[in-house]
Amino acid sequence: MIKRHIFKIIVILAIIPCSCKKETNATIWISVNTGMTANNSVHALAISGNSIFAGTDSGLYLSSNSGTTWTVLSTGLPLLKKEITSLAISGSSIFAGTFSGVYFSANNGSAWIAMSTGLPNDEITSLTISESTIFAGTGGSGVYLSAINGSSWSAANNGLPIDEISALAVSSNTIFAGTWDDGLYLSSTNGNRWATADSGFPANIIINSLAISGNSIFTGTQSGVYLSSNNGTTWTAVNTGLNNNTTVNTLAVNRNSIFAGSYTPNNIATGVYLSSNNGNSWKAENAGLPSNTIVNCFAFDNTYAYAGTLNNGIYKRLLTDF
Repeated sequence: MIKRHIFKIIVILAIIPCSCKKETNATIWISVNTGMTANNSVHALAISGNSIFAGTDSGLYLSSNSGTTWTVLSTGLPLLKKEITSLAISGSSIFAGTFSGVYFSANNGSAWIAMSTGLPNDEITSLTISESTIFAGTGGSGVYLSAINGSSWSAANNGLPIDEISALAVSSNTIFAGTWDDGLYLSSTNGNRWATADSGFPANIIINSLAISGNSIFTGTQSGVYLSSNNGTTWTAVNTGLNNNTTVNTLAVNRNSIFAGSYTPNNIATGVYLSSNNGNSWKAENAGLPSNTIVNCFAFDNTYAYAGTLNNGIYKRLLTDF
């Protein structure tokens, strides 16, 4: 892991009494976990207006002050199997994927109702929204779809292996579904039919994450990052600056920057990597993160980048730092 050191040279001309307010060092990642369970693993982050939602292994949390403090949300959510695995937002509708199906809130998370009719008894691994349809990836039963705010789900697995769906994303009218060990699939028919989109990938690729930046589609895999500029027809590895054997756990796009959460078997390249040139090169951005931090998810508001981690809660950093 690359550490960035900042050295300051101070010339003292006079000793002047001063009562100065100590400012937070915003050039590093700052822990923001007040109100959360200690050593929380954060699996999903989503932002709606001034509200930040964090899905964790101990439930769902809300912050309305840039992560300074967090409040647990529980009304209507499962009391056992509390893990929140995924989040998706469409207007005032918020969806949460859990080990017990999908839950829906129309009042900024104050109360939730189960929205799982037709879903298998399976973990919800990922959620994405395409216009008026919400898609749910499962832990072993493929993809299901429902109308936004609908009350029932139907399987959408024509051409898709009945496998764990590890990532979902929408680019224009195309839906991409990454699987655990059967590669990548796409549908241009709103999930009615799927086709393979594996040209350029090594065999037995594991798709951990997907991110869209304009006409560029990025996949995070156990072999680094791959890029497609032709809507998934072909893929090219874009790993300059990443260590060999880097697994990219999560990807997210903010303006012209792509953020990657990565780790290696020996943890020498664990943490956050950033590309500002469409994936052509990457650099580590880990100042302030604990050693060997594994990042599970990212989110962005107008001021901060937020990183949800494995066992270390949430960190934030000013966007102007990158």
